[in-house]
Amino acid sequence: MQILVETYVNRSLVVGLAATVALSFTACGGGGGGDSQGNVIPKADFSACDQNPTVGSSAIIGNASKTDFVASNFFGKPYDRFDLEAVLDASVVATTEYVKSLGINLMKVTVGSPAGKCPNYFSLPNANEPLEKVWNEASSGTNGNASLQGLFLEFCGAGTGVGCRERQMVNPTILVNHVSDRWTLVHEMMHYNFNQGRKAAQDIPTNAMLDKMTKYHSAQFKKFLNDFEALPNRGDLANAVKELEQLVKISHHLMFRKALEEIAIEGMLIDLWAKDEFKNSGARTPSTWYMEFSRGQAMQQAGEFDGFISPLQTAAEQNFWPEIVADVKAVKELIDMPKNESLRMIKEAKTKIAIKTGRGSQESPESPPGEMEPGTGETAPVEIPSVSARAPHSSVEMDFSVEHAHNHLDQLDREQREKKFIEVLRELKRELQN
Repeated sequence: MQILVETYVNRSLVVGLAATVALSFTACGGGGGGDSQGNVIPKADFSACDQNPTVGSSAIIGNASKTDFVASNFFGKPYDRFDLEAVLDASVVATTEYVKSLGINLMKVTVGSPAGKCPNYFSLPNANEPLEKVWNEASSGTNGNASLQGLFLEFCGAGTGVGCRERQMVNPTILVNHVSDRWTLVHEMMHYNFNQGRKAAQDIPTNAMLDKMTKYHSAQFKKFLNDFEALPNRGDLANAVKELEQLVKISHHLMFRKALEEIAIEGMLIDLWAKDEFKNSGARTPSTWYMEFSRGQAMQQAGEFDGFISPLQTAAEQNFWPEIVADVKAVKELIDMPKNESLRMIKEAKTKIAIKTGRGSQESPESPPGEMEPGTGETAPVEIPSVSARAPHSSVEMDFSVEHAHNHLDQLDREQREKKFIEVLRELKRELQN
């Protein structure tokens, strides 16, 4: 069975990231009946809830028929503002109804004993066997520091009876832990939203286009390097630098679909929470844990370009070609863009959290790998599915090995697109070093 997953690890994935923005439920007893929006409420025990899942406004259902894609402030990723605005202050129950009105298959997964936990998604159907298998596969990559809370994917491909589409959403599906919070669900819905925006934007290359671009520009890069080695000249070196620039841009597109999307979603929700626009997200304070974790994943890919710049710059300097030296430096800045921009976003998110909670502005230096903020909930993607994770402690040791990254992000990417791209870079690096 092939599952298209857009790499998203959101609050719903791990019980720690966005989970920090845990639901604040008003304790109330179980029971049945209806809510203020006319929904029939199955009998459930809400005694463990800080706030009843029905507390909050109705979602703006009419927004489901409206579309206005706008560029976010996070890597310029396009999203439909109407879908996000529809659920900003909605209740958990109303949010589930809106998500379903978008044509998304929304189901819950029961994890462990529900005793002592708030059954936020009591009204949702249980995931069927194929989707439960997907969930189990995704959750198998977590460790003692996190647990899967949510997952977004397009349920298409081999074995599903339907084909995936580059410009259309096919069988969009969201799975949530039955006791995860509303932040998790909205995070996963934003994966769907960003996927819609990406597929609708004709200037954003499709996955198939990225594959073709990778093959072409890597071949061209190798050709110009070989030609320059055979007969050093300005033209071949300049062209090699241009081809490397194209490969860096391809790398950015892949990161925008995966780890950097996690940062974008968490950053957006923290911003809206800080402005008191995103409500009913939880009693606890949100955290940048998941943003930092996702940044670590993105930096692994960016690190694959290490070793490319120095030889090109040395060759340009030794031959006194200042314009090529400038081009090489520009490519280096492009490589560093995700690192610098994601760090800025995390610092800004920390500052917003600190100011709203009365702790003042607390910008911290770049966190070393493995040191995370206290947990909130997070999600991950699907074409590549999206997963959410949380970390319960203020300092959590995370394994940033390739295997760990695979378990958290790549396991549902049946085409292994990012891994193939990295192999291309490594082959080119060997070519450059020999």
